[in-house]
Amino acid sequence: MREYFVFDDPDVKRVLKAYVLKRGGVVEDLGDFIVRKVGRVKRLEYALQDLVDWWDSDLDTDGLKALLRRRYYRVVFKNLLEFSRFTGVLEGVGVRWAVKEGRVYYVPLSEYGSEEDFKRSLSRNTRKGIRRVRNGIERLYGKVRITEGDPVGMYGWTVERIRERHPEGPFSDPDFVGVQREVISILKGKGRLKVWVLKGGDEVLATSYVIESGGRAFAYLLGYRRERLGSFVRLLDYEVINAYRDMGFLEFNFMKGENPYKREWTDRYHRLYRYEALNPSLLLRILSLL
Repeated sequence: MREYFVFDDPDVKRVLKAYVLKRGGVVEDLGDFIVRKVGRVKRLEYALQDLVDWWDSDLDTDGLKALLRRRYYRVVFKNLLEFSRFTGVLEGVGVRWAVKEGRVYYVPLSEYGSEEDFKRSLSRNTRKGIRRVRNGIERLYGKVRITEGDPVGMYGWTVERIRERHPEGPFSDPDFVGVQREVISILKGKGRLKVWVLKGGDEVLATSYVIESGGRAFAYLLGYRRERLGSFVRLLDYEVINAYRDMGFLEFNFMKGENPYKREWTDRYHRLYRYEALNPSLLLRILSLL
């Protein structure tokens, strides 16, 4: 299942790790893992777990035990897919983990032989919404077109739309914006990323960045204009999902986040886990505060 772990790419990891170290708060760099100061507490975690939707590690049980013997008060590993190798390692170290579960929704494209098959799987309201948005765009802007754009060239437009929706989010940080631009450039250069653009006439209305890996398509970034027609994203998602079905992809994956709109398209999901534990030694928990 390694095709899921697209951020294991060494060039991408290098860029993301540099951003983590620049942000500060890291008191020890252990390679793929770090010790971060959170308030008064030192915490062991995977270096990129706040920046990627999921990850995996080749660290074995003995290697993890060696890390855990250090004086860390809290250990937090989050964004672990149910079939990641590292979940088995965590279960094997003899630590009492508190585990929380999330969901990653995906559309099983291989189960739909045609667009009509996929359309029949959708609710009546979703189908009506798609038609309403398409008709509204053609009335106000002109003919609906879905084109493949330049991921780097469309990035600025996409960032502005994200900032409009989330003015206090990470895209308000110029360093974060720059890191994402580098990641997009790397994945584009390796032929692993596309941006799909929804236009009404010549007007750009929405963008969808999709990472391609192992016959699977992963929805990465969405940008869309504020609208009164219903959701531009609903129409773009429908067209993009069908495009990947036509191309013979196995799965369209919405990545992490349990947003209600994802359940318009599918009820299938992978489990995503968060593992947390205190150091079993009271003495080491006290020492870690020093």
